[in-house]
Amino acid sequence: MPQNMKREDFDRILVDFGGKEETAKGETRFAFPSGTLLNFYAASNGVPLNISKAEEVRVRDGLVFLKTARGETFALALEDVFSLGKEASATGPAGRRAGFSAP
Repeated sequence: MPQNMKREDFDRILVDFGGKEETAKGETRFAFPSGTLLNFYAASNGVPLNISKAEEVRVRDGLVFLKTARGETFALALEDVFSLGKEASATGPAGRRAGFSAP
């Protein structure tokens, strides 16, 4: 069974992923550089939930609010989050987009 994420660990990971923490009116927002996409992994009562391509993250009263690149909005309990991931940049070191190129 995954261990629940602690708030201080959650915040530290988001800052390590490039987020700038801003707190106002009891809510913490994390602003990321353009193009940063995050993946969140949560579980409750043995049921997993994976949220990919999150662009916006807000935390308030033990809840995490996420908005994805597809415009979807999610709210989940921080205590259910057990892992986070940051997607690799879409451009490689030479500035090429990922994928195949035509000959």
